[in-house]
Amino acid sequence: MDSDAVFTIKDLEYRIGNDSWKDVGEGSGIEFRPGELRFRKKGTSTSLPSVDLLKYTIKPPTPAPELAYDDIYHTIEKNWH
Repeated sequence: MDSDAVFTIKDLEYRIGNDSWKDVGEGSGIEFRPGELRFRKKGTSTSLPSVDLLKYTIKPPTPAPELAYDDIYHTIEKNWH
């Protein structure tokens, strides 16, 4: 078996959008925000980083709808702009 094919999560880096590459580490503390989420295997003293792979494109959150309160009927209605 090729030793390069065996690796753990600690051997990976990630980036979102055009940010710099960051260690995945234990997988905690990753700030997810809109952009392309990419992973690659880290480079070592004897090898370059692997080709990056697109895992997912994180979409920006959908804005909240504009609502209006009807004082007469005591209802909340969505404004259709």
